[in-house]
Amino acid sequence: MKITRVQPVIVHAGKGNWVFVKIDTDAGISGLGEGSLLGKAQTIAAGLDDAARYLIGRSPLDPEWIWNLIFESDRYRGGPILTTVISAIDLACWDILGKYQDKPVWQLLGDKIRDEVPLYGRLCKSGTPEENFDANLALLNEKGYRAIKAGFELPKDHVVDEKTVIQDCVDNLSRLREAGGPDFDLCLDTHAMLPAASVIRLARALEPLNLQFLEEPVAPEDIDGLQRVRDNTSIPLATGERLMPRFAFKPIIDRHLVDFVQPDICHCGGITEIKKIAALAAAKQIRIAPHNPGSHSELATMASVHAAAVMPNFASLEHPADHPPWRYELFNELVEVQNGAARLPDRPGLGLTLRDDIVDAHPYEPYTRHSLFTTDGRPTPS
Repeated sequence: MKITRVQPVIVHAGKGNWVFVKIDTDAGISGLGEGSLLGKAQTIAAGLDDAARYLIGRSPLDPEWIWNLIFESDRYRGGPILTTVISAIDLACWDILGKYQDKPVWQLLGDKIRDEVPLYGRLCKSGTPEENFDANLALLNEKGYRAIKAGFELPKDHVVDEKTVIQDCVDNLSRLREAGGPDFDLCLDTHAMLPAASVIRLARALEPLNLQFLEEPVAPEDIDGLQRVRDNTSIPLATGERLMPRFAFKPIIDRHLVDFVQPDICHCGGITEIKKIAALAAAKQIRIAPHNPGSHSELATMASVHAAAVMPNFASLEHPADHPPWRYELFNELVEVQNGAARLPDRPGLGLTLRDDIVDAHPYEPYTRHSLFTTDGRPTPS
């Protein structure tokens, strides 16, 4: 079996674009992968076109060999663009391999640990604070999520006042905890918006709420800052959505700086790489809670479900809110979710195929992510 075509597919999803790759073979088997990177759809598509030169005429049936071919052949390897391209290709190759062997991908990855994959919901931010609060409680009740993750409210004027951000966050999470009771897990994603000293103040104020974890307290490159936060709060820490590939996780894992690693299957290197990251973490008794935001489609969810099936140190998987309204119509099949958990699929490959009519109805549109500023006008992490 040889690869005959590598085709990028871009679908506009309201806030950003989803990027897929379809890999065709001379055996009539095609694979689908995802490499959605917020604000960089055309860049990833161009990267996929570039990588195609390495792939045409190669066999897709050894995903790790293909992974290493692309990674080692690039002089300036690594980084979010190349690793996202590799991720998409890796997922498509696993999809082909599963279809070729007539097995779901999880059956090819090792011994199954679980029949269902626990999910946690992501805080909705589509309306007023009151509307968001009501929507999130409804989300917990309707989908049976066992946990929910909140984030900072985006300042209306895009100016980050640290004291206001901290107080609003404490108020909102306190209200969620009171309404939901003590039996569900509550998480907070700070998106590294605040300096370490401010994150420490926030964490200390949140300690009575018994958070499951505090996500990305500092920028991914600030390992010493992560150590500082670690030393000054009892809240479990999580990070990893902007780390790629496994080499970036190693110093954080080796120093036990987090309780949860959060690789993103669309960015860290796909199924091939996320398994290695999970193994590194497991050696240090660190759990894995993969990142899976609304800027990804349900293909990313499905690929993460396959990988989670065989991870002994798996904790839970992020599951985005129902956005856009046609989110679950993009594929001919669904990720089966019951009582806050995803069931392992029994279809060959990854188990999702694109609907051409939905793809055609939502062509690429430019998207520029918001910018944030300090009170004195300096750009700040968003």
